[in-house]
Amino acid sequence: MKRTLLGHIFLFIAGLVFIACSKTKFLDTPPNRSLVVPQSLADLQGILDQDGVMNAAGYNNGGPVPFAGEASSDDYFLTDASYNSMLSVPFQHYYTWSDGLETDGAVTNWNSAFQTVLYANTALDEVKKMSRTSDNAVTYDRVMGGAIFFRAHAYYQLAQVYALPYGPSTLNSAGLPLRRSSDITENLYWATLTETYQFILTDLLQALPLLPKSPSLKTRPSQQAAYALLARTYLVMGNYERALSFADSCLSLPHQLSDFNQLDPSASFPFEFGSHHHPEVIFSCNMSGYNSNYPMSPFFALADSNLYRSFANSDLRKTLFFMPATDGQQFKGSYEGSGVFFAGIAIDEIYLIKAECLARLGEAEPALHTVNSLLVMRYQAGSYINYMGLSAEQTLSLILSERRKELLFRGLRWTDLRRYLSEDKGLTLLRNINGKLYSLKPSDARYTLPIPDAVKAFH
Repeated sequence: MKRTLLGHIFLFIAGLVFIACSKTKFLDTPPNRSLVVPQSLADLQGILDQDGVMNAAGYNNGGPVPFAGEASSDDYFLTDASYNSMLSVPFQHYYTWSDGLETDGAVTNWNSAFQTVLYANTALDEVKKMSRTSDNAVTYDRVMGGAIFFRAHAYYQLAQVYALPYGPSTLNSAGLPLRRSSDITENLYWATLTETYQFILTDLLQALPLLPKSPSLKTRPSQQAAYALLARTYLVMGNYERALSFADSCLSLPHQLSDFNQLDPSASFPFEFGSHHHPEVIFSCNMSGYNSNYPMSPFFALADSNLYRSFANSDLRKTLFFMPATDGQQFKGSYEGSGVFFAGIAIDEIYLIKAECLARLGEAEPALHTVNSLLVMRYQAGSYINYMGLSAEQTLSLILSERRKELLFRGLRWTDLRRYLSEDKGLTLLRNINGKLYSLKPSDARYTLPIPDAVKAFH
């Protein structure tokens, strides 16, 4: 009976999704009110536990983390043969930063994240109609806090792809349309970039006291995950003091770094299947748009050659993250333990956020201590020599290099490339395909992906 009830509830939400996205008179067609509306906290938790939508669990095309940013990044390359035979035209456009992204399936990336927002808003709207009592307070708070977190997480991810990079010159530029409820008649306006990031921060700060300190299920939000996402968001905004503070708050809660010496480098996928099993993971989420022929597919995409060579032979990541292929090295190191890319939040990232913030604030020795604590778990036992005595600039360079090596294919590289633009450290990205050179320069507007035409027509 419970499964049937939840099925009707998801049909109700699916009706809202269809109506919200329909191109034809969507405001004139109300959802089918014969479908069951969520009536209990358990129903609402069931909505938030739909991990295919909220966490992109399994092999599906949903979830809040667009693949588009990672597809545009520089951590991989394709041979001419793979580009010509494996990629559809829309995916070729992502790989070469070409025109046509507004219409070529881009709406899937956008809609997947906004489906997460709709589920979160549905749970949030309904829980507000219920009474919080001494008997249900814990469950009530976790539903409300979880819904708010999921909404913030989806908006953060959208902002990394479809809004301009955050910086002094872009604060008043267009951000995202902010949906605060599941009401499809809600009066929307396009928020500025400042308003978009403030919306994300406000949601996370409101969610914090409502969530459990540590996750009971890693697909569910927790205070630890909220602290981590706050640290990540403030890092993107260049507020290193706040990012450091929230990274410290995250690391003050129980956590664990994995000793990579305990893993088998000969395995096809060295990490246990399912990121919720990984001891470092505090919020389990995968990249959306999984497909065996998307640009950075582990079945044919090759890791950037210079990046691969930057790993020392005693660095266990060199054999745990990569496997030899005909023309280079393929990535096998997803914390999901499969060909699906993990794009959630893990403790190693928080160590690197803390280290980077310390270095940027001139605290070289504490920064080195932090990054050494991580790297000693990544090298062959007894082989790692601590970094010491580096300047703040040298320390920062080291940390940014290690950040790239540690956080491969997690949906973070595109964000990093964008945030380096405001520091005059932007890179020119190059692709050489079929004898033609494609480039993406630091000043290029294509560092922000175009919002799909079908979406712009409704806002």
